[in-house]
Amino acid sequence: MEKYTEVMRNAVDLSDTIHEALQYINEQLEIGNHSEVLGLLKDTSDAVIAIENSIIPILKQFSTEIILKGIDEFKVVLEQMEILYQGNNLTALKEVLSIKGIPLYIQWRSEMYKAFYPYIVS
Repeated sequence: MEKYTEVMRNAVDLSDTIHEALQYINEQLEIGNHSEVLGLLKDTSDAVIAIENSIIPILKQFSTEIILKGIDEFKVVLEQMEILYQGNNLTALKEVLSIKGIPLYIQWRSEMYKAFYPYIVS
């Protein structure tokens, strides 16, 4: 498992960046500044995919599917949010971000932390 420690640490760090992006998206939607939202949603999707691709070999060691399930659910919500933005339905976008996006992200990140934390602190 030692050979995966750096990958785990990087996944956790990138997940923290995703959290910052979600907060920033929410703030921008609240103040009516929508110009950066689509780019940030796409960057967030790319980051989630990067984490997913990097941790798949590790998750086989843990035999836990809850983390991948959380990633899949979060990716679906990110796609919904992109569609809502492109349709200029910003009220629904804010709602989906608050009700689904952020809670799903927090749940997924929590599961990943739980699985990886013992290895990245040693």
